[in-house]
Amino acid sequence: MLSNFTQVENKSQKLYQKYCKIYPKLLKSIEKLFDPQSNQYSKDLIDLMAKHNYTASFVEGVLISPIQRITRYQLLLGEYKKTAAAEGRDNCVKKLDVFIEGLSEMIGNVDKCS
Repeated sequence: MLSNFTQVENKSQKLYQKYCKIYPKLLKSIEKLFDPQSNQYSKDLIDLMAKHNYTASFVEGVLISPIQRITRYQLLLGEYKKTAAAEGRDNCVKKLDVFIEGLSEMIGNVDKCS
């Protein structure tokens, strides 16, 4: 189980790092895309999104979700760890410690690239 986590962690970390590196460029593209002075397509897009109550900030929120999700995983595993500890499941607590530590390292590495 731990070796599977390590494999997933390595792939996830690389993906998160790439995403964090391009995130500022995505925001600039969104800003340009939602500039009504830019072109007719931008005006049409703004009108279409307004009909559905979407804004540029909604799109930006969707783009940040993958970055925020990793911290939510860490919180969720922390809650599982508390439950396992309360139930006396020491082996499970040890494995969760490894997972949580791996996520902490991943978050630290992602923070370095942003």
